[in-house]
Amino acid sequence: MNKNRIWKKTAVAGFAVILAGTTCLNGIGKVMAEDKSEKTKKDEKKETEAQTERIAKGTKDETVYVKADADGQIQSVIVSDWLKNSDLDIAMSDVSELSGIKNVKGDETFDQNGNQITWNADGNDIYYQGETDKELPVGIKVTYYLDGKETAPEDMAGKSGKVRIRYEYINKAKSGEAYVPFAMVTGMILPTENFKNVTVTNGKVISDGSRNIAVGMGFPGLAESLKLKDAEETKDLDIPDYFEVTADAQDFTLSMTATVATADILNEFGFDDADSLDDLMDSVRELSEASTSLVDGSGELADGVKELQEACKTLDTGAGTLNEKMGELSDGLAQLNGRKGELTSGAQALAGGIAELNEKKGTLISGADSIAAGAGELKKGTANLQQGVTQYTAGVGTAKQGVDSFVGGASALAQGTTEYVNGVSQLADGLNDAGEGIESAKAAVAALLQQSISSDTAVLQTLMEVQGVVASYTSNHEILVKLANNAVPVDEYTQKLADSIGQLQTSIYCQQQLLAQFGQDGDINKLLQGIGSLQAGAQELTANNQMLLDGAKELLNKGPQLTKGLDDLNASSAALNQGSASAAQGASALAGGALSLSTGAAQLGDGVSALAGGSSALAAGASELGSGVEALASGASQMKEGTDTLASGTGDLVDGADTLKEGADTLKDGMEEFDEEGIQKLSDALEGDMQDVLDRIKAVMDAGKEYNNFSGISEDMDGSVKFIIETSGI
Repeated sequence: MNKNRIWKKTAVAGFAVILAGTTCLNGIGKVMAEDKSEKTKKDEKKETEAQTERIAKGTKDETVYVKADADGQIQSVIVSDWLKNSDLDIAMSDVSELSGIKNVKGDETFDQNGNQITWNADGNDIYYQGETDKELPVGIKVTYYLDGKETAPEDMAGKSGKVRIRYEYINKAKSGEAYVPFAMVTGMILPTENFKNVTVTNGKVISDGSRNIAVGMGFPGLAESLKLKDAEETKDLDIPDYFEVTADAQDFTLSMTATVATADILNEFGFDDADSLDDLMDSVRELSEASTSLVDGSGELADGVKELQEACKTLDTGAGTLNEKMGELSDGLAQLNGRKGELTSGAQALAGGIAELNEKKGTLISGADSIAAGAGELKKGTANLQQGVTQYTAGVGTAKQGVDSFVGGASALAQGTTEYVNGVSQLADGLNDAGEGIESAKAAVAALLQQSISSDTAVLQTLMEVQGVVASYTSNHEILVKLANNAVPVDEYTQKLADSIGQLQTSIYCQQQLLAQFGQDGDINKLLQGIGSLQAGAQELTANNQMLLDGAKELLNKGPQLTKGLDDLNASSAALNQGSASAAQGASALAGGALSLSTGAAQLGDGVSALAGGSSALAAGASELGSGVEALASGASQMKEGTDTLASGTGDLVDGADTLKEGADTLKDGMEEFDEEGIQKLSDALEGDMQDVLDRIKAVMDAGKEYNNFSGISEDMDGSVKFIIETSGI
């Protein structure tokens, strides 16, 4: 692997870490844009296929933002999650251990039951964040040195001298005996006015003239997982688990630093080629198996050549037989040549039948034309049907307007009936009060009578207006009854309303007479008798109050049913209108098809004419075929001469098969020696220590693939997680 290429990628990733820390960590909860490094065409294709597979299942991208002191001590943790809704689901299931969950990019809501969360996604991606006090799987320990002496971070500010900053990477996550292969990348910015002669261990320095960007990386736990020190071939290999920066400082100051930890970054550096190492071992095994197969095959080849040798002898015998049978074929063709006249006469009979078909083609064309004419008439009829349906739809709209007006009148009737009932009740109450205090309140009785007359007159006017509204809809009653099976009995209600109006008119007249008599005659007993009569009349009026109220209420309640019935009828008429339009379109298409049929019949007639011409040619061709059979018989005679030559040449083939048998035996002996001394020894060597290394690499890679979340994830979802640790500035 090209080491400079790895560090180039690391430097780019580190610079992205600095930018992400500056823009994202100051506003926790926003999704960090990921940097993509260059790949070969092969790697690009593999990553695209893997990404397509993840999206098809749905993915959860998780970023854990960690605020830490300058020495790496954790202060707070906020987790941002991005649920990619690739299937545009209405609802998305998720699992999360976070608290204080909130949507940071939309207004989608969620339901939570323990750690189970259901997002009302409505086809959208979900971006949310929350908090946790769960222990992190990774961390850093930052130590500062000034002139060779360890110094507290707060004591470094403003100092000058030889500075060394050491980042020790911590990995606490294991899967079995293998650590999760976290790659940790740290980036920091060192202004040139404060730092000179910057060098790094396990990293690179990039300078743009005004500042130095120091980037370092490490793989904590990886060396222990691979046990490189246990093998002689790998004991001198070092995998870094720390990053160190050394510089000459002037007025020491350091802005925030950022460290990214991810378990899948190894793929960026080609470590996923562990699969190709497995492929190598598989290939060696396949080579061993193939070599064994070649040994077996060379033996089978020798046996096969022996069979070929024997078959050549059989061929020699067969060639003699073929020569004999060729003579019989030649005789058969001579017989066919003798009967060629029958073939010619059959072709002439076929030509006669096609000629008769050509004569009757006119009947077919005439029938197709009749079908086309009938389809045209059908098209006109469906157009008339569509026009009638349109008129019917307009009539339904008019009926709906009438029902709407009736519902408005029913509301007015209910209101007027209520006012009438209230007026009658007031009259009855007033008469009772008048009877009890008539001797001491003569003047009050007169005023009450006048007020009662006025009130009854107003109620009478309202009832007469309601009577007019009901009368205007009486003519439409039968239509309304057809539209709603439980329609209001309007005729009965109209009669009750007319009776109430008559009684109210009588009551008003009596009150007027009583008031006149009350002013002329001071006889209290007569007045009391009159009041008694009024009370009796008021009771008769109130007897029908509940019926009037119930009728008005029923009439008002049935209005929505009438309206709904007209709405359903209106919707059905719309469907009928659409169906008639579809029928018109179908008739039009049928007319077009019939026209095509007519045209096709004409074309078929032309084809029959052409067929008639072709049948004549067929008859002529039959004569030519007869001539060809004659030529074939002549060729068979010549072929018989060739089989004579073949029979004599098979002897030479038998001699060649003997030579091939000797070469096959030599090949078999050589393949056995090649397999034993070469292939099998190579396979035995690679199946030893190399297999142990491959097994450990595979275990590490599996641990990295399995660690795909921090706060929880649904079982049917793929995921990825990265940690960003920001240390405070000094």
